[in-house]
Amino acid sequence: MGIRSTLARWWQRPSGAWYEVGELSIHSGRLLIHDIMYGWGDDAEIVVPAGKYLVRAFFGPTDAPAPFTGSIVQRVQIMNRPDAAGTFHVVREVGVDMARITVSDAQDLSDYIEYEGKERVGYVLCNPKEPADGENILKRLLKDKYGLAVAKARLPSRYARIERPISKELERSILEDVERIPEFSRNSFIYFHVVTANTFDRVNSFSQPYGMMPIDSTGSARMAVVQSGYGDGCYPVSLCQDGAGGVCVQVDFEGTYTEDFVKSFAN
Repeated sequence: MGIRSTLARWWQRPSGAWYEVGELSIHSGRLLIHDIMYGWGDDAEIVVPAGKYLVRAFFGPTDAPAPFTGSIVQRVQIMNRPDAAGTFHVVREVGVDMARITVSDAQDLSDYIEYEGKERVGYVLCNPKEPADGENILKRLLKDKYGLAVAKARLPSRYARIERPISKELERSILEDVERIPEFSRNSFIYFHVVTANTFDRVNSFSQPYGMMPIDSTGSARMAVVQSGYGDGCYPVSLCQDGAGGVCVQVDFEGTYTEDFVKSFAN
């Protein structure tokens, strides 16, 4: 499904309501909410009663400028009972740098995360400011030194696929060359990177506001993926517990703490 049809499908959904994301088994009693780009320590985990948990997202409109649709995931809840009630208390914050969070059982993620996938596909950023023929400096480097052809980028993506698998050794060599170019050295990953379809790559390419996906390529365990409101930022994680064993954990993506970040859209 293309990006246009995906956005259109979500745009047509009724806004301002709770939507079920899916069910998770938190069998270890350690709930993990984090940005999968980074590792995690014990302080990122929340101890909860072991069992089945419902993940749901509140998707609705906002007055602030937001990309694409004007609607965002405003908050996400993870609960073991739909009638769990109580007062929310902030227990930690989650830092986000890839515009989405993952929710999983901490032991499942530790057991099944894939750091290396079965593919090794290279991508190069095509600068739209370069000449119309697309022969930018990175394409010339790949062609002249390594004999690698680069396919034409397909809109709306600005990345073009290298038409040959990239080995680890070749990746290291190309990155060394890219980092020697002054204008590319600081963020070389933006200009050239290799996608292996590992767990991170699959989360990074997840285009829906929320949903479930397998942690590994064999589907051994699942995790929830939820877009983080306006995007990158630092968001509070709150916990409420009632006296009957009910637990609800909430991540709030919209509030006064996001005002400065939201204002940056207008700049």
